[in-house]
Amino acid sequence: MVLLSTESERFLASLRSKIANIMKEASAVSVFKDSVLQPVRLQKARCACFIPLSWQSANGCRMRVRVRLNACLTAWPNEQGEGETGNSPGAVTEDEITRAALTIAFAMLNPDYVAWDVERYADMTKNGVESKQHEKLRKYFSTSPRGKISEPTTIVDNHGKILVWYLPNILSPERVNFINVATKGLRGLLLRSIPVLSENKKQTWRSGNFLERDGEFGAGRLTISPAYFMLGHERLQDPLVTSASYSAKEVQDWLGVMSSTEFFWNAVTGAIAPDLFDAGLTAISEVQGKTRAFTNSVPVSQWPSIFSALEVIANRVTLPHRDAGGAPSHYDMLVSLGIGHDAIFSIKDLEADLDYFPGTMCFICGKVLEHSVGPWKKGERFVLAHFIKDKVHDRVCVDRPPFPVQGDFLHLVGSKDDRPKKRLRTK
Repeated sequence: MVLLSTESERFLASLRSKIANIMKEASAVSVFKDSVLQPVRLQKARCACFIPLSWQSANGCRMRVRVRLNACLTAWPNEQGEGETGNSPGAVTEDEITRAALTIAFAMLNPDYVAWDVERYADMTKNGVESKQHEKLRKYFSTSPRGKISEPTTIVDNHGKILVWYLPNILSPERVNFINVATKGLRGLLLRSIPVLSENKKQTWRSGNFLERDGEFGAGRLTISPAYFMLGHERLQDPLVTSASYSAKEVQDWLGVMSSTEFFWNAVTGAIAPDLFDAGLTAISEVQGKTRAFTNSVPVSQWPSIFSALEVIANRVTLPHRDAGGAPSHYDMLVSLGIGHDAIFSIKDLEADLDYFPGTMCFICGKVLEHSVGPWKKGERFVLAHFIKDKVHDRVCVDRPPFPVQGDFLHLVGSKDDRPKKRLRTK
């Protein structure tokens, strides 16, 4: 637990510093006037960072940002060997942190808005597979079709609360390759996770719809958690237990290899959702003394994520659904990986289709927004889906975090002040 906290916060401090500097250099003036967001200033700030160099003014800071972005996204070296990251195995480099900072800053400066309040929308949604209530929701919450989204983007409600962070290319090619190589070691467990069909047992969609089973990653769904409630025993007085998969040797080997990567992803979460990061870190610390240990079970203290659990899902079509286990303000952190696939991540409530190629991260309010991944035409894919169990947080007395608010980030544009300024109005 000490390593989880110290390493995640070390990465977070570096990431926040880089994001703050990028945002300051994006514009000579703030994007707010009298605490109201000015769309024209926001557009100029975004262009200053990301338009071609020949279009920019002679402002040295802006040119440096453009050069750094170009270096990260177009001139990144791709010659590392299998499983290498350009440093000691699994180590996260300063270049990777810079790449992530630039991607997050772009998303902050590239918002797309919905005309409704996410919390009121959440009050009317129902969990489960392919909701039949879309016509009713459209009646009260109008949404314009967004179509294809390929650039880093935030999707924001009418009060500035952020529903989605879409971060394509945030992971370097060698990081994707490193994780791919490590995850091949779970192939046997994944294949064994697919239930055997029988006439007397109904198969759920989560345990079916697998495509390629003979590829490098096999197929299957593996749920890993250091502390959860057993099915049917979810009262506050019931004990927390570790999942059987958590103590499997293959899983522990994989988590050991993935630990630095997971610490870095914790930092990405902390940069875009600081209250969620704090809640997750507190909850993981608290469950250590409240989890029932089985024979040969691995200590909770070795868990590397601030999320309650993660799933490795390989080569499966994911039907439209909302997630039942979290709270409306809990993000799911979805990391798209694999080899050469062209999958699309669809969010039906927003009428949006997101490119979901390897190296993409997406943070989504999974309890609120119906999402899916349909069949893809080529390659193999797997996703590392991280999520929070609201009942586990409740069990250890951790409150639900508020939604991240756009103004908490955009005040940094053209600013000399690093301090957060909460709940600024949007126009």
